[in-house]
Amino acid sequence: MKDSHKSKRERLETVFRLNPTWGATRIARSANVSLSMTRRVLKGRLTDRREVLPLTQDRIQQIIDLVAVTPALTFEDISKETGYSAFRLRKIIAKLGITKARPPRPRNMELRERIVALKHENPLRTLASIGHEVGITRERVRQILNEQGLQYVYPAKKIVSQRSGRHTNCVICNVDIPSLEASHRKTGYCRNCSDLKRVEDYNNRRINLICKACEKPFSMLKSAYHWRVERKRKYMERVNRVVEETPVACSYTCAATLREFGVRVGKANTKLTPEIRQHIIELRKQEISISDIVKSVSTNFKTRLGNTTISKWIKDGRL
Repeated sequence: MKDSHKSKRERLETVFRLNPTWGATRIARSANVSLSMTRRVLKGRLTDRREVLPLTQDRIQQIIDLVAVTPALTFEDISKETGYSAFRLRKIIAKLGITKARPPRPRNMELRERIVALKHENPLRTLASIGHEVGITRERVRQILNEQGLQYVYPAKKIVSQRSGRHTNCVICNVDIPSLEASHRKTGYCRNCSDLKRVEDYNNRRINLICKACEKPFSMLKSAYHWRVERKRKYMERVNRVVEETPVACSYTCAATLREFGVRVGKANTKLTPEIRQHIIELRKQEISISDIVKSVSTNFKTRLGNTTISKWIKDGRL
């Protein structure tokens, strides 16, 4: 809701009554009213005040003494002593040619020590956060830290990269990493070191072997080798085979060679020795299944037989 003209006049009257020595600019700022309206409303009274307080020699001497004796006084303090506004005092002093010294600012050593301590405590803190905590601007915080020489202890480029979890230099060779190579800054390795590390990781994940079939060296992932050996072991337990399991080969061809797939050792009847024949006949009298007969022959005679082979022998009348 917009302020009415009446409410603005009331605010101006109140501020002027409480601070009769203030100028029009300060009254307008305090009452939150435009300067033109302030001058229009308080025009008569501001004029009367200037007429009531004429610029006499005694008042000029009073102003000169105040400025000479206590240079730390501000224009507001002099205004309270003399009754003139700060704006008019500036004009008077400038017209008289008096050089008013700037009030010295006391150096707050406690504040400086606190800012430096906060920076040492957490170098990744931003200037704005430190300034917000101590109650000053980030630019003033930067000036204080630079006075202490901390811009060399905590370089801005390095701090910004650490704050975002990035690396500006390679962790191995300490070469500067360009800002455009975001992936390398994230890992902390330059191009050359990244390639070397990739090859090293690749070799560390592999195992070097020699194929038992072709006697050629080959390599494979350690995880793949582990699961191949584990599957072989589980298969041997499941089929209850006592023969020695074949090692890991370099290819399917070499694996088939080691397992003797499609290889016939002589004729079929060469495997049927008298001992095996007598053993199978005794097992058949006990009405044992062909699968159990195969397991029994493999266990007792270390001979590989299949269900199809024994079935064929029975059909041919050899058993």
